[in-house]
Amino acid sequence: MGKTQDAMIHVLDVIRSGRSANIVGPPGCNKSGSLAQGGEVFLARAADHGIDPKDMGHRDFRPAMEDPTEIKGMPFPDIQAGTTTWLHPDWLPDGGHGILVIEEIGNASKAHHAALYQLTAERRIRDKKLPDGWDVVATSNRREDGCGVNRLPGALENRFNRVPWEPSVEDYTKWARDNGVNREVIAAVNFHKDMIEKYDGSMEGPQSTGRSITSFAKIHSQTGCSVAGSYRGGSHHDMNGEDRRVYRYAEGDIGSEDAARMVAFLGIFSRLPNIKGILSGADVQAPSEYEADIALATVTKLVEKGDRSNVKNILAWVDKLPPVCRAVFANDAVESSIGKTDSFLQWMRTNSSLMY
Repeated sequence: MGKTQDAMIHVLDVIRSGRSANIVGPPGCNKSGSLAQGGEVFLARAADHGIDPKDMGHRDFRPAMEDPTEIKGMPFPDIQAGTTTWLHPDWLPDGGHGILVIEEIGNASKAHHAALYQLTAERRIRDKKLPDGWDVVATSNRREDGCGVNRLPGALENRFNRVPWEPSVEDYTKWARDNGVNREVIAAVNFHKDMIEKYDGSMEGPQSTGRSITSFAKIHSQTGCSVAGSYRGGSHHDMNGEDRRVYRYAEGDIGSEDAARMVAFLGIFSRLPNIKGILSGADVQAPSEYEADIALATVTKLVEKGDRSNVKNILAWVDKLPPVCRAVFANDAVESSIGKTDSFLQWMRTNSSLMY
């Protein structure tokens, strides 16, 4: 089980008890996505309530973008009674079930903090009570991430159960496969795991996160550019044609250093072993132990090309690879067209330890 899977279980346990949770982690690691409609936490809570996810509510409130009165409501004079009443904010739900997400709470001002005390401690704003079927979950980047995060006052921090959220390449890989991210980009991330797992808040400009890599993958797929493998290290100015074009797309999302690494890895797909030979059962030599990048790229292509007619040949060739490469293949293939074949299922029974 990956780090983010552990964090999601942590969140669910907290909110099932009626406590508010504050998810804290680096940018672009699916904190908000897990809470949004269709996200893992959202779907799990719909199942807890025994309702269709379409009937599950979701409210996204970002205090840093609003005036503090958006939390406590606007005063409205009742002239006849000689009193002041309060108009409640429209994002506060009236009934049903759902998740109320206080996004980027770490970027809120002190005025917002005070307005959030009652909501997070008593589940109410003045006389307006949060319905019992609703959970309160906040999200925030970390102070060291360079995102302008302020320290929460102790009184507000104490109203939440803090959930550390650390991205992992295993969790991103599963999410990316389920959401149609380019398999070649996923293979690059599995080779360069730090693209997902390390975030340096002291750096300026773009850098790799799950979100920025996914954005690059969408641009790369949409343009249809293919990387010919002209770049083998050194200056990116040495790249030719579409390689340089893909580098520019990557640089805009993940920064120059990771863009160069991404393009270099994508170029491997232009010089793989004989894929047709592997599929037909020919004796194709496997990459050496020093060519893990080529092995990972090859198994990615084999999963893409695999079907019932050639799965036995694929498995025989994959068995030549070291365990780490077989593990990537196993996790990639399980959701593919070959993943339900009898040959693959039998192979998995003897290689079950390879699954993340």
